[in-house]
Amino acid sequence: MTTTPLPLDEADLLTPTALPTGPLLVASDGSPESDAAVQLAHALAGQLDGAVRLASVVRPFAMPMYGFDAVPVPLETDAATRAGREAALRAQAARVGPAAAAWPVEVRTGEPARELAAMASACGARLVVTGRGRHGAVAR
Repeated sequence: MTTTPLPLDEADLLTPTALPTGPLLVASDGSPESDAAVQLAHALAGQLDGAVRLASVVRPFAMPMYGFDAVPVPLETDAATRAGREAALRAQAARVGPAAAAWPVEVRTGEPARELAAMASACGARLVVTGRGRHGAVAR
């Protein structure tokens, strides 16, 4: 089976693509290791005169099942985990400065890459800045 290449319209190749004009989306876990992402977004917002949104995603609790063995269950619910993450993000923004402390914060539960992509798409983010997060030997 052979395929025929699609004809290229040279005018389409020369047409500039419109870049998103939405806010900068900063993805952070609120840890000191990801402070640099918030500081970078603060600096970029000052240069671009743009809005910034601070975002984070917590993974849902999935209790492993090991037959009939008793498994310890954390006492925190997803809502409490999200509230704790939101507080960590607000504290992180406050460490950067008063302008960052006023940024809107959104915390979702789910798979981080998918949720952050959905947040970026929903707000038309012009750039997503990510923090380093917890990448120590134990977290890997």
